[in-house]
Amino acid sequence: MPSSRASSGPAGGPRRHPGDEGAAGHPATVSEQSVGRGRPRRRSRAYADSTLFVALLAGPDHPLHDPALGIFRRVADGRLDLIVPSLVVAEIVYIARSLMGWTRRESADRIGALLGADGLVVPEGATLLRALELYGAERRLDFADAYLAAAALEAGPPVVASFDTDLDRVEGVSRIST
Repeated sequence: MPSSRASSGPAGGPRRHPGDEGAAGHPATVSEQSVGRGRPRRRSRAYADSTLFVALLAGPDHPLHDPALGIFRRVADGRLDLIVPSLVVAEIVYIARSLMGWTRRESADRIGALLGADGLVVPEGATLLRALELYGAERRLDFADAYLAAAALEAGPPVVASFDTDLDRVEGVSRIST
């Protein structure tokens, strides 16, 4: 899987920049240098909902495809960063499998590649990429369990309390069931 450009800071949270927080802790605009111009440019940040990704991935026949393309053009132009929470990634995985008909491997590969795109801020990027790898490789492991195993492996301890025996297939993870 490609490496994620996910930002992480203390305790696995998002990397913070001066001015990241606006009123009530909401993402604010970050001032950055424009390439080659030396003038500050305003870069906005927003949380991304799964519908944005679904509209993009579904293609031109989706009624919200063009507006989604417009938002992703702003991301590509460096005017907007999208913050992609873990729960949104889980929803994208579900939609990719159930509505779009992607295989587990296609879902893991395509979503993993998408999360590595410039302009996407993925607070738990390493954990999510590992979860996608596990999900794509182990056909009996659902994404929630793959995420749980990945979190245990990434942050430790590598122990999960669960009655789900599918977790026994994940190398490096011990399961407590009594």
